[in-house]
Amino acid sequence: MKNLTSWDSDPVQAFKELVHTDAFAKTAQRLPTDGLLRNVSNESAKTYVAMFTNVTSWIAGQGKTLSTVTQSDLVRFVSRVDGGKRVLNSKIGYRYLRLLERCYEYLGVIPNPAKQAIVATDHAEMPKDDAGRSLSPEQLQRFFDALPVDPPRRRRVTAFDGWKRRRDRTMQVVMALAGLRVAEAIGLLVHEVGHQVALDGSVELTITPEEKHDTSYEHIVPLSREGAAELRPWLDERERMVDQLALPGEFVFPAN
Repeated sequence: MKNLTSWDSDPVQAFKELVHTDAFAKTAQRLPTDGLLRNVSNESAKTYVAMFTNVTSWIAGQGKTLSTVTQSDLVRFVSRVDGGKRVLNSKIGYRYLRLLERCYEYLGVIPNPAKQAIVATDHAEMPKDDAGRSLSPEQLQRFFDALPVDPPRRRRVTAFDGWKRRRDRTMQVVMALAGLRVAEAIGLLVHEVGHQVALDGSVELTITPEEKHDTSYEHIVPLSREGAAELRPWLDERERMVDQLALPGEFVFPAN
């Protein structure tokens, strides 16, 4: 186990020194399909640092350090309620625990309190997310059934005929499954889409204020397996459009 002294005395600085390294990248749940290890982007690193600062500040406020905080403490952190509303929704709470799990894994801490907190967290008993923030499975299915699909066509002028319909479909799926605001989806940039695929098939979207509405803030959201499966072929088509049609810009969902 690595020495936890520096992590207890100045955890944020210790994390800043780790986040861009291969060692941190290796703690991801699964490598990309090409097997290449990729360090996190500057945008992702800033978001991770902000999250780590937030959780370690809370830990310090409890009179604890990274070496003394317990599974129960971390469950309390993600389960906090303020004014009858959850401070963190369940997906964001999981991302906080997953970030700490990666740090403890790097440090060789056994047992890993963040991993234990993930296992111990019973989402059925945790405070519910605000009503209206997510759709039921039945509502999602009706939504997907109503999404645009490629119409049958008698003649193809180019290989990219109908690309705007495919763009619109993918954008709506990503908004529904990642919980993005309209401005966040329209302003989503290619480098904000994570390359590493989690064990459950999800990928991370690192949302930054860049090219988005002034109310957007830096945060990381998971895009589920179904959303990633919709997004992947669109990104492949978009890349071909960049190569063959000189498509400008870095938007995942370009206007023209």
